[in-house]
Amino acid sequence: MLRRRNVTLSYQRGGWAPGSKHQKHMSLNPTMYLYRFAGPHGPGPYVMKYWWTLGCLPTGLERPFRLSEFLAEYQQQHVPIEVEEWLKCFVRNPYEELADATSELLKYLEEVPRRENTRGYRSIESGVSSFAAPLAKFERQLNVRVPSLALRA
Repeated sequence: MLRRRNVTLSYQRGGWAPGSKHQKHMSLNPTMYLYRFAGPHGPGPYVMKYWWTLGCLPTGLERPFRLSEFLAEYQQQHVPIEVEEWLKCFVRNPYEELADATSELLKYLEEVPRRENTRGYRSIESGVSSFAAPLAKFERQLNVRVPSLALRA
């Protein structure tokens, strides 16, 4: 009925990991003073502040793994000159492309006759099929589709 208490109380409560819940005793589990570290539920905003300002987490122990940032920023900025010269053969200057497409579209708009003569007994308004090529250039450059009927209006 009455149990004897054989458990010897120790200083250490909780787990041994630095993030676990209960207090440790430094004579049993000496840890260095961890200023602010990512706790058991991941880093909070105060820890992430150091990640963005200091460049690493505030303990200085964790090595930041920044390969994804390197691939996103530096690797695309650094393009060898030979590659740029090779690309000039295939990729045109977008400003010149748009200027050419605009002048071509205006040229087609000037050349449109008022009415098209048809075989039937009634003349109809001119078609918009001649605008398809310059409008396709606009769509390629700007990723904006201009419907050909909008030019008729």
